[in-house]
Amino acid sequence: MSRLIRLMLHVPAPLSSYSAFYSQALQLPVIRETDTFSEFDAGSGVRLNLVETQDEARLSTGSSP
Repeated sequence: MSRLIRLMLHVPAPLSSYSAFYSQALQLPVIRETDTFSEFDAGSGVRLNLVETQDEARLSTGSSP
């Protein structure tokens, strides 16, 4: 049985600059792409998803007590 691992990264706008880096500099094949979402094949059953977000809270790591 093959497994698929998806990694999702929320990135600030514009997504196009991040997509260009992963597709051109790292040469990851693009599987799907829209204005606010990109999915790349990172090899060995791993998919990298980039999601553009305007919500600053999603971009922070938060804090712990």
